[in-house]
Amino acid sequence: LYDWPIKNEELRFHYKKVLDDLPFSAKKDDLNKTFPIYKENYSPLKLSRGNNIILQDLNNSNLKYSKDVLFGQSRLLVRKDDSRNDIGCKNCGLCMSGCVYGAIYKSSQDIDKMIEKGLIHYLKNTIVLKVDEKESKVSITYLDKIRQKKKIIVDKLFIGAGAVGTTRLVLESKNFYNMNVKMLSTVALILPMFRYKKLPFEWPNSFTLPSIFLEFKVDGLSDNWIHSQISTPNELVYKKLGIKLGKTDIVTRMKINLSRHLVFALANLNSKFSNGYLLNLTKTTDTKENKLISKREINNITFDAIKKTVSRFKKISKDFGYITITPLVKNTVNTGSSHLGGIFPMKKAPKEKIETDLLGRLLGWDHIHIIDSSVFPSLPGTTIGLLSMANARRIVSEVKF
Repeated sequence: LYDWPIKNEELRFHYKKVLDDLPFSAKKDDLNKTFPIYKENYSPLKLSRGNNIILQDLNNSNLKYSKDVLFGQSRLLVRKDDSRNDIGCKNCGLCMSGCVYGAIYKSSQDIDKMIEKGLIHYLKNTIVLKVDEKESKVSITYLDKIRQKKKIIVDKLFIGAGAVGTTRLVLESKNFYNMNVKMLSTVALILPMFRYKKLPFEWPNSFTLPSIFLEFKVDGLSDNWIHSQISTPNELVYKKLGIKLGKTDIVTRMKINLSRHLVFALANLNSKFSNGYLLNLTKTTDTKENKLISKREINNITFDAIKKTVSRFKKISKDFGYITITPLVKNTVNTGSSHLGGIFPMKKAPKEKIETDLLGRLLGWDHIHIIDSSVFPSLPGTTIGLLSMANARRIVSEVKF
C-alpha cells in the first residue's frame, strides 16, 4: 500500500477483527515473514499429494533463501471441518464451480444469518436509483419488487455495491454525466508449467482452489510484490482437456498421463502496470435508463510489465525444477480481471470531484460513505478480498453516529 494515504499498520486491527468470524485455512510458514496471518485460530486444509510435492520442490530449492521470493501454503476463506451449523470441505474436486456445501466463505452467508436474527432489514428485489444528502439526512430512491419508485430517509449511508455498481450509482447521484472516469484493474497471467516427473492424479478427491502462494518481485519493475497462486490442474483444466469422470478409454488415459506433468500458476500485476477501463455514464433521451459505457484503456507499460514478469517467473520456476511453457502463457489485457476499483480514490486532502476523503466521502457528502474497492488508490497484486473488508470496517468504525 505504498501509495495509499493510510498505512497497512492502520488496518491490522481490522484484519484481525474481520477474520475473527470467518473460516480461515492458513499455515505458519515463510509467507508469515511479510504477510502475517492475523488470526489466532486457523485450520489449514490438507493438501493433495501432488500439491505437497510441489511445495516440497520449492522448499528443496535455493528460492527458500531468496529475499525477493516468498512461498507457502495458500490462505483461503474455507472451512476445513464441520461445525454445529456449517459444513466443512469435502474434497469433492469442484471448488471452481462453486461449493455446494457452503464451505467456501461468501458474504451472503453472513447476510442470511443477520436476516434470520433480525439484525438487519433486507429489501430484496429492489434497485437503488439515486442517493442524495440534504440537511444531514440521506434519501435513497429505489424501485421496489413491483417496480414502483419509493424513497426512504436515513441518517448514514454506506455504499458497497462493487466497483461497477457503486460507480453507476454515484455518477447518477452526483449528476456526473458524459464524463470519463478511470476504473483500475489488475492484469492476471496464466502460467502453465511442465514437471518432468509425474505427479499423482487425485481428482476429484481433493479441493481445487489454489494450494500454494508464491510472492515475488521483478527487478526493474517496482518494489511491489507480484502474487501468484500455484496448484495442480483443477476441474476447469480437466474439462478443457476433455477428461471426464468414469471414462477409461485410451485417449482419456493419455490425457490424464499428460495432465500429471502439468502445474498451473495464476499471477496478478499491481494496477499501476495494468490497463484499466474508462467508464462514462451517458445521458440518454430515448430510454428510461442512462447507459454506463465502458471501454478498455490502452496502457503502453502493461505489455512491458508482462514481459518482465513472465521472464522472472520462468527463472523462478526453473529454480525449483519446472519449465514454464511460454507459448501457452495467457493474460487478461483484453478480457479484463476480477480485481476492479479505484474510481473514487481516497486522499488525505481531496481536491478533484471524484476523489474521496479517508472515510470514503466525496466533496459535498458528509453522511454518504463509499466502502468498497472503489475508494482504493491502487490495487495490489495480492488478493483484495480481506483488504476490502478491513478497509470497510475501518471506515465504519471511524464514523461518528
